[in-house]
Amino acid sequence: MIVPVRALYGANVLYPNTLRDLMIRVTQADLVQGRWTDRILSKDQS
Repeated sequence: MIVPVRALYGANVLYPNTLRDLMIRVTQADLVQGRWTDRILSKDQS
């Protein structure tokens, strides 16, 4: 079994809609384990 690479998605990846959609689809396809934190999500709100 191949374990996907873990990828930490920054705010600059999560907030442009097109790029966020692509990265979530890559995660759903089990090509990477996409991760982000509450702190990363709050950067756009600052």
